[in-house]
Amino acid sequence: MTEQRKQFKFDPDNLAKLEAFIKANHRVKIGVLGSSERRPSDKKKGAPIDAVGLAAVHEFGSAKMGIPPRSFLRSTMNNASDKFKAALDSGKSLVFEKICSGNSDIFLNEVGAKWVRYVHDTFDNNQWPPVKEPYASRKRTNRILIETGAMLRSITHEVEK
Repeated sequence: MTEQRKQFKFDPDNLAKLEAFIKANHRVKIGVLGSSERRPSDKKKGAPIDAVGLAAVHEFGSAKMGIPPRSFLRSTMNNASDKFKAALDSGKSLVFEKICSGNSDIFLNEVGAKWVRYVHDTFDNNQWPPVKEPYASRKRTNRILIETGAMLRSITHEVEK
């Protein structure tokens, strides 16, 4: 049985609410925003690397470490932008209703959660270039990036007001 939605009625105050929302310039950050989870560095005396550092190495690559760029954030943005725009277009009235009824936080968190799912999809469908020796023989970077799920667990969103 489908749930009946009430018809959203336009109220002149809604235009002011929508304008205030737009002027507030809210931001939704998606990615590896910080982590207490730390991994040992490759150098015996080096500092440990956290999830943010590891994400940067994979996103942009490291010639010194033999790791080619294995973008999971930029490639998600490139591959999912049209999909996101279509989803937003199909739900314009719901977006408008949430913003005008004072639930913009809910809307912004839904946007963040959707993009986190898109990044997870990128991991599920990964076709990253292989890591070069000597790091490939350890399989450590693949293990952290894919097998342990450590990087995946580090991907989150945050709403800035």
